[in-house]
Amino acid sequence: MNIKKIFSITVAVALMCSLAACGGGTSSGESSTSPGPSGNGGDAGNLSPGPDSTPGGGPTSQPPSASPGASPSDAPPSSGNGEASAPPSDTPPPSGNGSSGAGLSGTAAEILAKLIDDITASDVWIPMSMPPMPAPQELRHNAIGLTDDDYARYVEADAQSMAGINTQAHQIVVYQCVDSSAAGQVKRLVSSDGGYDPLKWICAWPERVVVVDSGNYVLLVASYNDVVDIAIELFREAAGSIGEVVTFYEGVT
Repeated sequence: MNIKKIFSITVAVALMCSLAACGGGTSSGESSTSPGPSGNGGDAGNLSPGPDSTPGGGPTSQPPSASPGASPSDAPPSSGNGEASAPPSDTPPPSGNGSSGAGLSGTAAEILAKLIDDITASDVWIPMSMPPMPAPQELRHNAIGLTDDDYARYVEADAQSMAGINTQAHQIVVYQCVDSSAAGQVKRLVSSDGGYDPLKWICAWPERVVVVDSGNYVLLVASYNDVVDIAIELFREAAGSIGEVVTFYEGVT
């Protein structure tokens, strides 16, 4: 009986020691694996990330997103790199523009035909002339004093009427221009050196050559003085107002 009692007490003591040892190991394990306040304990890197954690160091470890306009090289080209940055035009500024020419409308051929009819109906003698027609392209510079490039830039259409025989230096031209500024350029070009040639006739020369503009139309008259005067007067009446009349040739009267 004493032996059994002693054995029972021994077993009970051993069991209590075993339980005590297990409890201490559990407390020690929790202490060694719990991260410190800063989360940077020695074993913290082996822990699973929490719901707000980002692998590799959080948001700062991700590549920075591109920010539009972050640098001049990444910025889109400004509107200054469009038409405004194109080389400036070599077109000279307008000169000698007339009024808006509200009284004139129609094609160059229509305006010239009406002008010739009005001259013919006046008391001024006018040489028998060819009906209004465009100047042939291959003869354009000699006929109306414009190069192909200038014609393409400034003129929409033209019409000319010349004397039926070459012994009479007579020609009337109407230029229908792109706009009033283009009309000013045509007026300047034909009246400058290298423009209209008043000496192109072989056996005769006009008494006077003039050019005048109104709105987007230009009138050139190379003829006798009386014809030049009446043509300008009738052109002014039809147009309402005209620009400066430029006389760039006066021959023998």
